Amino acid sequence: MNRIVYLLATLLALAPSCPRPAFAGSLGLRTAYKGSPPSADAATLATSRDLIILGDGTGPSKAKAIRAANPSVILGLYVKAGGVRSSDAEWSAAQPYLWRDASGAAYTQGQNGWAYADLQRFANLWAEIVVVPHIAATLAGVPAGTYDAVLVDNAIQQHPSLFLPRVPPEYSQRLYHDATLVVLRRVRAAFPGLRILANGWQGWADPGVRGEALGASDPETGKPWADGAWFEGVSASMSGKTPTAARYQQDLGAYLGLASAGRLAVWDEGGVSGWRWREAAGQMIAATGYGARTLGDAVAANAYLIVDGPPFEGWTR
Repeated sequence: MNRIVYLLATLLALAPSCPRPAFAGSLGLRTAYKGSPPSADAATLATSRDLIILGDGTGPSKAKAIRAANPSVILGLYVKAGGVRSSDAEWSAAQPYLWRDASGAAYTQGQNGWAYADLQRFANLWAEIVVVPHIAATLAGVPAGTYDAVLVDNAIQQHPSLFLPRVPPEYSQRLYHDATLVVLRRVRAAFPGLRILANGWQGWADPGVRGEALGASDPETGKPWADGAWFEGVSASMSGKTPTAARYQQDLGAYLGLASAGRLAVWDEGGVSGWRWREAAGQMIAATGYGARTLGDAVAANAYLIVDGPPFEGWTR
């Protein structure tokens, strides 16, 4: 059955059991943004989003402007769990720990200049010489308290399609997964005052290494592996493809489960636009509304929808 028809049928079936509100007010929807906004829009963005992740390399002036405009917005910086660029201060120190093929060439992402770490062998060293210093340098450029979160990208898994020129023959879902958890542990230890968000849930991966750990705690420290996670492409893949019903139910269940457990869950539909994005946003709103009613208010309190701009204000109009 077409998923839209199924969703509408489900909502209609539930309607008689839903109390009719005396007043239909705000959606209570929490929204997020990831990127580097134009400087002129920083203050507007700060008051129209609940969570903002600034892209790697975003200057300190934007971070300071956002924090000044809204002291309560969750403001995070970006770092890759296992990537480095030639423009990064850590580039030279990272060279011995890059993932290289038999010819000695480093595996890359093929875009944005990222070269990949051999995390499966050097997770602790990589965190020490690249990830932690990179975060520290960003924090040093702004007043204390400007940032209160960090998004660690490519945690849990690295999709095979992102390795160029080919997938390393040594790549193992289990080994890579466990290595990124080591990076998360090191980030937690180095920056105890920051919320750690991981990108994130990887529904394509094998059971047990999809991101289930992001709702659990580190057995070594007793602290959560992460305080929240990104869910990219729940309604449609990042290439715009519609998932199977089984995959959709799997990812939606993980999303609602994480939010109901008190962790931030960020729904990011970067693969669609226009009316297709409206459909995806509607699915998120409907699912989290039903989830809040059946699983508890924590679902609505911790569920975020990525809304890129512009417009940054009045985006629902």
